[in-house]
Amino acid sequence: MDKNEPSVVDANIGEQVRLPCRVEASPALTIEWQKDGQPVSSSRHRQQSDGALVISRVGSEDAGFFTCIASNGRDQDQRQIQLRTLGELRITGLLPSLTVLEGENAQLQCMVTGNNVNVRWSRNGVPMRADGHHIHLSQDGSLIINNAQAGDEGSYTCNAYRGSNSVSASTKVKVIKSRPEAVDLTTQCVDQPHLANCDLIIQAQLCTNEYYSSFCCASCSQYQPQDNPSHQQG
Repeated sequence: MDKNEPSVVDANIGEQVRLPCRVEASPALTIEWQKDGQPVSSSRHRQQSDGALVISRVGSEDAGFFTCIASNGRDQDQRQIQLRTLGELRITGLLPSLTVLEGENAQLQCMVTGNNVNVRWSRNGVPMRADGHHIHLSQDGSLIINNAQAGDEGSYTCNAYRGSNSVSASTKVKVIKSRPEAVDLTTQCVDQPHLANCDLIIQAQLCTNEYYSSFCCASCSQYQPQDNPSHQQG
């Protein structure tokens, strides 16, 4: 029995996998496959002429230890192979579009289910590389754009690879200019003391008068009238 064959085989869910068991002996040996100590009898398991076991449509229940047993009636030899199912590749967390303010940071999340996965990003079809300043790639697969600018707009694609299996998801990034700062009206609203005594106008509570308040814009804008307390006669 060839001991150089792999003892651990990885397979993607839903795909076909081949477990080798090469035997060179004379006279010919009979070969039996067992899984976790029980004979393999499912219709998805087919033994090949060279002794290998082919499993179609691998499911999570196929994970475990398979044993190839070769016997000539008197002696027998066996080897064990561990089958590991890797799970279906799926990308979650990436929104179809993302709008970010100019100068802010943008985080494009690309969470991939499954083990032993490589994640790569591209923008408008061109592969991207982290530069440690403007573009960062986190360990969970997310892409971070520092100080986003108009030139960062485009279609971003997260590609996840595991062997021959791959999956991708895309998002469109739009960068908009920051909103203008609010204008402080008090800087344009000033008193005109050469036309009126603003202290007297406030004391007389004339800020509600359009004519007088026009001379004391700044003072009246900060003035809050107070209700006069009512006096009761005894």
